Amino acid sequence: MEFIELHIPILILIIISSVVILSSYIRIPYQIALLIVGLIVGFLDILPPINLSPELIFNILLPVIIFEGSIKMPIRHLMDRIKSILLIAFGGTTLEFTLFAIMFSIAIGIDWQYSLLLGVAICATDPASILSMFKGLGIERRLSILIEGESIIDDGIAIVAFQVIIALIITGTFSVSDLI
Repeated sequence: MEFIELHIPILILIIISSVVILSSYIRIPYQIALLIVGLIVGFLDILPPINLSPELIFNILLPVIIFEGSIKMPIRHLMDRIKSILLIAFGGTTLEFTLFAIMFSIAIGIDWQYSLLLGVAICATDPASILSMFKGLGIERRLSILIEGESIIDDGIAIVAFQVIIALIITGTFSVSDLI
């Protein structure tokens, strides 16, 4: 029984490691290679379905993703561009998910609360593949730092906004205590 439970994660790690190594030889970002292989594996139904709990995603996977992005960035570079990063992160993200919500509400005809929830979920993106391409194209490092810094803060904004909107949908009201 333990063999069956353990061999699937080991197989997945071997596949992921192989794809990452192979992608460096064929010179494509590993994120794109992983996406392609994931689509193929999913389409061919090779592996059994994996059930991920919300607790696992929020308490383990998401912090690892955010930490991975922030650990590589020198704090000095982040602080040099903090005003621009905060402006893009707060202003840009809020404007983006609000515009998405308006578009979804009008185009699809769903309630504005659900449109906002969908907008927040879509706007929380990870620029990993774009940053990999930046390195390959020789784009200036300061632009990469701006995008990485915005992404780190954007993830936090999306989590808080998502939880506030969920509370709004469930309770039908909004209060400042929902933010805490």
